[in-house]
Amino acid sequence: MWWCTGVVRACTDGAANILYDCQSVDMPLPTLISGDFDSLHCDVLNYYDNLVKVCHLAFTSSVSHVAAASYFQCFDTVGRASARAVSS
Repeated sequence: MWWCTGVVRACTDGAANILYDCQSVDMPLPTLISGDFDSLHCDVLNYYDNLVKVCHLAFTSSVSHVAAASYFQCFDTVGRASARAVSS
């Protein structure tokens, strides 16, 4: 499964709720959660926020009500983070 073997495991705020529910299945934690956090449940946000060394939370403003917009913003966030890491 690609999620388990990925170096970077990025998801949107809504998908983080699903991953949180899968914790009992030995699902690796996301390394990045991106979104405006409007759909992220409070208990899930608190859980991931306490894992600062494991999971980075990246707030992106909501520019569209289209679900795919969060998905593409997540990829953009990963791309910018990768570019910074390479140039360092």
